[in-house]
Amino acid sequence: MKKFVPLLIATLACSVPQLAAAVPINATYTGTVSGSSGIFGQVLNDFPIGTSASFDLTFDDSGLVDDAALVNDFDLAPVSGWLRMGALEWVFDAGRIYTYSYMIGPGNPVTNYGLQLTGTGPTIGGGANAALFGLFLSLTPDGAPNFAASGPKVGFAYPVENGEYYSYADLFGNFTTSRENPSVPEPPTGVLMCGALALLLLLRRQRVTAR
Repeated sequence: MKKFVPLLIATLACSVPQLAAAVPINATYTGTVSGSSGIFGQVLNDFPIGTSASFDLTFDDSGLVDDAALVNDFDLAPVSGWLRMGALEWVFDAGRIYTYSYMIGPGNPVTNYGLQLTGTGPTIGGGANAALFGLFLSLTPDGAPNFAASGPKVGFAYPVENGEYYSYADLFGNFTTSRENPSVPEPPTGVLMCGALALLLLLRRQRVTAR
């Protein structure tokens, strides 16, 4: 019975899929405000077209899967980094996937993710005290910028009686992302590991048979 234990362990090691650990994505931007989105252009009163803007942030990539059937994690935490617009700065501490789109068909491949990064910092709008609603980014499942969907934009929530309304500053400039390599073995490495285990077990079995 004992000689079958290593065989069982080897079988499990080769057959159980290795789960890829989450890795951080770093997103950076340097440019200017180029316009506004949505119904309200109020944000341009606080950040006119041409206002300098930049950000540098890091967030988790675990929710950026390429198959819509696998989408179940909308949390981007941990999130860290900063956003600067003009002379003001905000610090990021949270984020989520708020929307995604995919193609209907085999595998339901995801084409775009919309991310909302939030944090703390100054209010704007004078007496309006508008707070940061979020930095919004469009990315592909591999973490690359999806300029075909939308460039970066920054939303602010302006309080009104019985609620609030939102105004978004569109950003135009150099937007890049970088993603660390997963720390799990690549498929060829896994095949080599299984092959080595099989060879060791074969040699062990031959020694047992020869006794």
